[in-house]
Amino acid sequence: MNPYLMATLCAGCLAVAFVLSGMEAGLFEVSRLRVRRLGRAGNHRAKRIQRFLDSPEDFLWTVLVGNTIANCIAVTIAFIFLQQHLVHPFGFWAAFAVCGVFFYAFFEYLPKTLFRLHPDSLCLAFSNPVRVVHLLLRPVVLFLHTGSELIQRIFTGPTQESPFGSREEIHFLMRESAQSLSADERVLIDQVLSLQRIPIRDILSPLNMVWRPNLDTPVSELVRRAGNSLDATLPIWSSDSGAVTRVVGVVDVRNVLYLAESETNRPASDFLEPAMFQNGETGVGSVFQLLQRTGRRHAIILDKDNREIGIVTVEEILGLVFGKLRH
Repeated sequence: MNPYLMATLCAGCLAVAFVLSGMEAGLFEVSRLRVRRLGRAGNHRAKRIQRFLDSPEDFLWTVLVGNTIANCIAVTIAFIFLQQHLVHPFGFWAAFAVCGVFFYAFFEYLPKTLFRLHPDSLCLAFSNPVRVVHLLLRPVVLFLHTGSELIQRIFTGPTQESPFGSREEIHFLMRESAQSLSADERVLIDQVLSLQRIPIRDILSPLNMVWRPNLDTPVSELVRRAGNSLDATLPIWSSDSGAVTRVVGVVDVRNVLYLAESETNRPASDFLEPAMFQNGETGVGSVFQLLQRTGRRHAIILDKDNREIGIVTVEEILGLVFGKLRH
């Protein structure tokens, strides 16, 4: 092969490797707010970067395939060139090792460092070359992407897509970025991620086993018994032949607090709200999501024998994450 053609091809591959390595590190360091603002202003490069950010998996496949092809071609050309000009084995392998160190320093480490230091300007500047590489490698990327998904489904079954991955991965990412987070932010994130591991029974308020209001209890008695907890949600019990049996609903004290004096003797059954029941082993996160979807503020917690053991409100779950307010 013509040496000038070999040198040109090698230089082109090294340039592609330089840009792709830098973009791989710099893309996720860019200011998303600035990119979005520039895109809305009509900047085509910013719009292209935004598309890469919206489809990171497609972009990373392009980087992987492009870097692999460019590196293989560059290494092959360097190997042939050194083999032609260095006959002695020791000189050949020594030169090859030096070329490897040179390649890593200037076409792997250097571009990643530069793009991390100046992500916005460099990613915008090289968005066009990356777009060309992306279009050229599109068929290969689609083939490999589809093949990898097929293999994954065969061996692991279909998985639910998530932009964040597993909770363990999020914990790892949080530890990796700990320097950019304050102590309060780290505690808050860790508490949110731990919600699913905490059973709801650990934060319930035990049901009062001494006094159990029933359907005939006047609301004035509910308010009096609530005392200082005027935001309380009281479970109401049914009676069967004088014996209290099960929770049939709840009354929110706030709904009866400001009734007219003539209505304070109305029974609790007039203000009864349906109760939502949950097993005590259910994770706090699952219960919170269910309360959000149904618009409820409370859930009655059951033990393994389906007996009522406590009540949990949305406020108590939020207090677990953000801390309880001091009155």
